[in-house]
Amino acid sequence: MTLKTRLTLGSVLLATLIAGVISAVDLANVMHLEFDATLERAQSMKNVAAELVREALNRQRSVPLRDALRDPELSGALVNILTASRILEVAVVDPGGEILADSDQGRAVSTARKYPDFEALVKKTSWYGKAGLLASRGTPYYQLEQVLGTPEGQPLLYVRVIVAPAAATPRPARRLATPAAAQPPEQRPAVQAIVPAQEQKRLKDSAQARKREVRATLTRVAGRRLSASDRDLVKRIEFFLAQSDQAEQRGDMSQADAFAQGAQDLARGVQGGR
Repeated sequence: MTLKTRLTLGSVLLATLIAGVISAVDLANVMHLEFDATLERAQSMKNVAAELVREALNRQRSVPLRDALRDPELSGALVNILTASRILEVAVVDPGGEILADSDQGRAVSTARKYPDFEALVKKTSWYGKAGLLASRGTPYYQLEQVLGTPEGQPLLYVRVIVAPAAATPRPARRLATPAAAQPPEQRPAVQAIVPAQEQKRLKDSAQARKREVRATLTRVAGRRLSASDRDLVKRIEFFLAQSDQAEQRGDMSQADAFAQGAQDLARGVQGGR
């Protein structure tokens, strides 16, 4: 083999190796971006679901938890959350692990299974680990969890959002179950998300930034001819914005940011909104 032939062959092999490395890097970046986007949507819906549950309970503080969770307004709002995302399930669980309410009616009043943390998967797993997860047989489930408790910090409920990153399509959303009624107790303490005090300013700034972005999107599409589904989506976005504004006026920055994030997530699906 002549020197020229060897050099040519070496150049071809080097070019092939470089192309392979670039392709692997691109695949890794795409994998991380897809998982990051799923995590962002799941966190948004977890926060909104938790705040909807909190609000429903605090409106009915003289009603038992189980009865308060039957609230039709809460049920409809959770259905909207599930139909607006790729979340598979929202479960409201007591500290003992019993499911008090669930978007899957067949799972109410049963024992909840605790799945691995989805945020840890997204942030700590390598790209080839994520690729292996997507290629694996079966459908591994993960969860995000928000604790709801008393103002003194005692946990009362856990709102869990169940995610299946390897699922091809999400299960259809279903209404919350109606668990058996309990004897009415005296007025319960208020329920709130357990959030460190130093988070309040960050949450307020975050909520306001999200709402500015969403309102800019609505302004851009205001003069366009939208489909019926997009018009319905705009109404739901406006509902989330109004709820966020009301929460901010009450000084509840956790709820304000949660609803603002929900509006932001929905706004990305409006035609021409990006």
